[in-house]
Amino acid sequence: MSTSNKIKARPGIRILFLLFVLMLSASLVAVGYHEKKNRDQWRDIQNTYHQRYISRLEDNVKQARQAGNADDLDRFSRMLVEAKTLPDKMSAVFLPGAQARDMCMSCHQAMENNLFKDDPNPLKAHPADILKSHPISNFGCTLCHHGQGVGLSVQKAHGFEANWESPRLPMKFAQSTCFECHENVVGLKGAEQAAAGKALFIDKGCYGCHDARVQADLPKFSTPFNVISLKIVSKKWLGKWIEQPAKLRPTTLMPQFRISEDQVADLVTYLDTIEDKNIDLRLKDDGKGSVEKGRTLFTEKACIACHSEKANALGISRRVPLLSDTGLKIKGDYLVNWISNPTSINPNTWMPKLELTNEDISDLTAYLKTLKNDEAKAYLSTGSIPDGNSEKGQELLQRLGCLGCHVIRGKAEPSKVGIAVGDVADKRLEELPFGNSTVAHTKWDWLYNKINDPAIYKTEDMPMAMPNFNLSTEEVEQLTVFYLFNRLRKLPEHYLVREKSSQVLGEKGQWMLSHYNCRGCHAILAEEKPRIDEFLSKKSMVPPRIVDETEKVQPAWLYNYLNRPFAMRPWLAIRMPLFNLSYEDKATLIRLLHSLMSPEKQKAITIPYETVLTKSDYTQETLDMGEYRFRNDKCMQCHPVSFTGQLPEGKNLEDLSINLMTSKSRLRFEWVKNFLRNPDQYAGAGTKMPFVFYTPDKVPRIPDPEEWIQRTSLFLMFMEKVPEPMKTEETTREVKSFNFDSY
Repeated sequence: MSTSNKIKARPGIRILFLLFVLMLSASLVAVGYHEKKNRDQWRDIQNTYHQRYISRLEDNVKQARQAGNADDLDRFSRMLVEAKTLPDKMSAVFLPGAQARDMCMSCHQAMENNLFKDDPNPLKAHPADILKSHPISNFGCTLCHHGQGVGLSVQKAHGFEANWESPRLPMKFAQSTCFECHENVVGLKGAEQAAAGKALFIDKGCYGCHDARVQADLPKFSTPFNVISLKIVSKKWLGKWIEQPAKLRPTTLMPQFRISEDQVADLVTYLDTIEDKNIDLRLKDDGKGSVEKGRTLFTEKACIACHSEKANALGISRRVPLLSDTGLKIKGDYLVNWISNPTSINPNTWMPKLELTNEDISDLTAYLKTLKNDEAKAYLSTGSIPDGNSEKGQELLQRLGCLGCHVIRGKAEPSKVGIAVGDVADKRLEELPFGNSTVAHTKWDWLYNKINDPAIYKTEDMPMAMPNFNLSTEEVEQLTVFYLFNRLRKLPEHYLVREKSSQVLGEKGQWMLSHYNCRGCHAILAEEKPRIDEFLSKKSMVPPRIVDETEKVQPAWLYNYLNRPFAMRPWLAIRMPLFNLSYEDKATLIRLLHSLMSPEKQKAITIPYETVLTKSDYTQETLDMGEYRFRNDKCMQCHPVSFTGQLPEGKNLEDLSINLMTSKSRLRFEWVKNFLRNPDQYAGAGTKMPFVFYTPDKVPRIPDPEEWIQRTSLFLMFMEKVPEPMKTEETTREVKSFNFDSY
């Protein structure tokens, strides 16, 4: 028998073959039906778009005709003709360098059509200002929004299927992808949530445990452990603080750790053993200070500009310690030395050295020791802190990441206990531990819930040490945006935006303004008021605003003033303190203040160098006339003019202003002229300087005001001796002695 006859004699094989053919045919039919369904889906969306577009253009044509607007009528009529001929077709953007092929516009037809700005998706116009810098033809859609660009059904296109790693992001987290192309998002339009998340990451001290793309060399902002035994009144306070920080200080940034009573005792025991022999509390609390004087000084010396002495009342920020339980917490000797000179205890502190007498220090100490709020006192009265195991405490201190915020001077810096932000961005969904939670299996849901409740994924096999920071919903969302995709993608260089020097300056400078709490005493922007303003009844006692400060003062003078502040306004009890600033810090602050001005002013005002006026360029007669004006307008009634800084006798200090002998070394010539033209505009509406040369409405009050402003300003910039006050009988004689026709 032949082989062919044998095969024919096996009907089972033919049946199997027939079944295979039937299954293949069914699969082809199913695929065809599915593809037709997908095709019909995008076609239906396009048909809806075309109908709405034509209808809206017809309405616009009608309105333009009724209004008699020929230009609009012509424009909308041409658009209407084009709209009626739009074909149904798939749209695609192919970006080979980015390995992306996006067909998203097959459904999202209205992305560049402003007539659809208020429509819901998929027929909603994309914000036009973002498309200006991210044209669809160059960037597509999935680089920013993720999803599966080649999908044509909603489910596939948005990437919600098991085999696709990058599903479309919810809009509230979409700004996370800005980090994939931009080295720095600070000041980037459309990335405000991303920038806020970055700032929050720094403000909360997250960098202590997690590496991230943030500015380098950020300091530890919490108390060095070396001073704990010198500072804290009792182990009871320390134990209760570790146990529940918010019970003692409701606004504290100290997070809530999930540890047992025994572990608290171990930590307290270990911390009590840490010493620093280099710290010498040379000053002693004699207990003789005046509580009432101290209470007054707390406001007058601007302590209240940063700190709050009341429970549940926030200071200038949560990072600044609340002082409502100081009397329950801090030893008197420590307080005296800390107030006297903070850097003698902690060389890296940002707390400044205030201009205080020994009596002031004693009085402030006496007042702060009375701050013992009832809530803290009641909490401290509960339970006890037993002796613990110092070795276990030391191990626990490392494991919990306490050394991310605190430091033990003299010991090596430990490695960070948390995963780097960029590593989270690189993790695949299946690598994320969901534990026994019911959290939806998306990367953003995992991150959001982890930040909101750090213990949510904890199991016996997977302990989680991250503490709870009690964040608001907005803060959790911002940090989720910061974490989600915070790493540069492997893309061609033309897709990547390297950080600009202006971004580095803005980020570092704004951090410094916050870190040193400058807004506690100074208005930095025109619309601001400093925190201290709400506590001082006499607004003349509020420190000066520093709006457009680099337009006003010479950069060399400003640098020297930051280096060694000195009294300039004798009526102020508040004095500029001495901050622990490096050379780079001072230069950064000056550049930042310069960058906060309008672009026009930035171009006109130079830093760090400026042109110096030369006296020989001006005639002596011009300077003499400036002196005449200065004396005639009785400037010295309010402004002392002295080489020694001596104040005039018999004058109310609040009626005095800055010593004008400092003008030539302190002020810019052009600013002096602008100030004389309009004091309110250049010194703020609260200035006592009258309008001498013009009215507030810019009407001249004297003949040739610009000439007199020039002469007076020049005299101030070259003043070498203290002018004599003008006597009444001198006025007419001196005016006659000048030949005004020659000017």
